[in-house]
Amino acid sequence: MLYSFLDGKGTIGFIPSITEPFCQYCDRIRITSQSMFITCLFANAGYDLKILLRSKKSEAEIKRYILECIKKKPEGVVV
Repeated sequence: MLYSFLDGKGTIGFIPSITEPFCQYCDRIRITSQSMFITCLFANAGYDLKILLRSKKSEAEIKRYILECIKKKPEGVVV
């Protein structure tokens, strides 16, 4: 299920259970209920956004941090 926001500039979706691997084409990230930013759907570890947000960083610093995390996203590998 996919939802649009910001007048169609962004989308958010709920990822259903995986029926077949799609790693080589994956462009997905997730944020857990514990505020962990995960760049691989199969990963258990990620980047802690809660600490970043509570440290009162500027919006630009937060954006830069998130973009750096995305750059570290593993390249697609068929599982």
